[in-house]
Amino acid sequence: MLGFDTLVQVVAGATLTATSVGITARVLADLGRLQEPESHIILRRGVLDDVIGLVMLAVVTGLTAGHTLTVFGVATTTAIAFGSWEGRCWWGASFVPPVVRAVSRIDLPGTPTMLAVMLAFGLAWLASVVGSA
Repeated sequence: MLGFDTLVQVVAGATLTATSVGITARVLADLGRLQEPESHIILRRGVLDDVIGLVMLAVVTGLTAGHTLTVFGVATTTAIAFGSWEGRCWWGASFVPPVVRAVSRIDLPGTPTMLAVMLAFGLAWLASVVGSA
């Protein structure tokens, strides 16, 4: 509000949608309650909230680029965001554990860190390819 244009207000509001699931997970881990069912619910809802926030930011980014807001455009962005999220969850559950087990046999300093960096960059590249970056 504060006398700004509507688009500026929407961008400001959209930037406030981000939550910090990492901080929540750390607090639950420090309390020793990370494996409890309630903690799983909290973290799943936090991730879901972040995905919805990413959809909002993608829509707002399109608006700032001059694109028109359509139901089809929002639905497509939402489908891409949730589809890529589901794909990453499936890929992470089926691919990452065997790779971590294989790499854990390598006795070089920094190996786990490099694996984490490679996975992060790989997922960022994949998100860019599918249009969900």
